[in-house]
Amino acid sequence: MGFDFPNAELPQLKPLANSFAVDEVENDLRNLFIDLFELMLAEQAFDENVLGVAHLGSLDLVRRMVNADGLSLLDIEREETATRYLYKAWKSRNKNGRGFYFLETYMQLLLPNQHNIEQMAQLKTAVYPKKLSPLKYANDTKYSTSRVRISIESPETTWDDIDKMEPILRSIVPARLVLYFAKLTSWRQKNYIGAACFSGAYSTVYPIASRPSEFRSELYIGIAVTEINLFTIYPKLLGSGLSGLYSSMGVNDAGISLLGSPTQDWTKKGVVGMGSQARGDMTPNWWEPDDPSFKALIPWESATCWFVVWPGISHAASNTGVNIKNIEFWVLRESTGEWRLENSGKTQAFWPPAGSGVAQRTEADGSVSFFMSGVKNGGYVSGTPYAVHGSCQRFDLIDGDDIRCVYARLEHRLVLEDPDGVDDRHLAKLYVDVGADYWPDSGTVVADYTPETSTPQVANSRFELSTISARVAQLASINPPSPALDYPAGERSITHAEFELNLPPPLRTVVG
Repeated sequence: MGFDFPNAELPQLKPLANSFAVDEVENDLRNLFIDLFELMLAEQAFDENVLGVAHLGSLDLVRRMVNADGLSLLDIEREETATRYLYKAWKSRNKNGRGFYFLETYMQLLLPNQHNIEQMAQLKTAVYPKKLSPLKYANDTKYSTSRVRISIESPETTWDDIDKMEPILRSIVPARLVLYFAKLTSWRQKNYIGAACFSGAYSTVYPIASRPSEFRSELYIGIAVTEINLFTIYPKLLGSGLSGLYSSMGVNDAGISLLGSPTQDWTKKGVVGMGSQARGDMTPNWWEPDDPSFKALIPWESATCWFVVWPGISHAASNTGVNIKNIEFWVLRESTGEWRLENSGKTQAFWPPAGSGVAQRTEADGSVSFFMSGVKNGGYVSGTPYAVHGSCQRFDLIDGDDIRCVYARLEHRLVLEDPDGVDDRHLAKLYVDVGADYWPDSGTVVADYTPETSTPQVANSRFELSTISARVAQLASINPPSPALDYPAGERSITHAEFELNLPPPLRTVVG
């Protein structure tokens, strides 16, 4: 176990070890006590002796103190060194007051040389804050503002990571300053003209919300080009991309506490169930319907995507619901290596249970919003009165025995039930996940599975907080996570490496 100074030693109980023993029994008991102390209590005793200067203790102690103060560190190679330095800098920050010094220190530890902190200036002739640009480039036509932009150029950093950093970053700068974030995405674009010449540009692009006023571009000229590349560019949603998928298939964030404290695995993390095996013989071992045909080695021919909205224990909004749109279910064909959208034309969300008290509203873009202020029985999520359960229409699978991998996604965001009422979205703690089920055919209903009361699932994502900005929930039959254990042996998922060699179309498009 490492500590912050090289000659640190754990307590060894030397006085006891050197004490007199009457006989072998006392000697054995003494040695047993010493061994147990060194194994179970020595590190704890060392940490207790340095609580006043916790950075000198074990890394576990430093982590606990960092977490207790509300700090957040990303997974980085220099975790131990960075964590100790961060804690020391945090405890000594008052010597420098509240300002940019610790902010820069913190960001450098999190994202070394992959960030930029800039105070912004506003164009005098424009409406604030429509025309912001870095203060260091300002002239007489601009004035300084209280806005500070933190630009992040790390492709591995997600908006979930930024959400974890935001509270502590805001607490270490003067209250008059307003922080906002820009996640920069770079791509290379080549435009080819004619048969023997081309130009290429490399640009840094800001999300639309950050209102950039500058970019950098380098021009290249060459000859003898024989191809044309075209890219589609669209705004990046929270939780999207490959890193977002891997997070979605992990465990719920530590701060998530679902109302009713459910204990099922699928409420705590992403789970791969039947995965790529759409056959009756690959249903869970515990799932035993009376009709033996449902457990036969026969491909199943239908599926559906579902979602759950589950309030957190601190949910306090009464005029806020969740908008669900663009539900998609993709299948990678084993025979062709091609991805196919299976639910084309059946991506509309709906809430099936009658009398649940869930209000629905179709929005101008055709998507559906759901409001739970009058929820009575919460749909049919394991009989709980808390969560509500919906899906898209059931769709047919094209050859259910030819599946290598599955991928599903949906988009969600918070909306107001009464647009003219109180905007209490900031009080909402509504968590959303996405899942999918296989069915033997389009006419099968749950009652056919008697005495079972549920249908086997393909997979599900973890629960993630719905926000005012649109977010993406995703799942895939990938490993990790390890497939659920209560299923027959079989290849139900593929590795990350194989998945990345042939991504589904929603993950291939260049994102800006």
